Amino acid sequence: MSAKALLDQDSNPGENEIKEAIAGNICRCTGYVQIIESIKSLRARDTEHVNVVAWRSEEGIE
Repeated sequence: MSAKALLDQDSNPGENEIKEAIAGNICRCTGYVQIIESIKSLRARDTEHVNVVAWRSEEGIE
């Protein structure tokens, strides 16, 4: 979702902007290299077709 928001604001962000946008949102144990490369591959592409699914907590669901 952070990557989608970044690309909505800037269709061609630099690597530093990408790193800043995803900082604190992704487990550092996975490494950022492939994630950053994936976001770079979407630069300057139409992201309207990207579906964002937010999962809601099951707390309070009856």
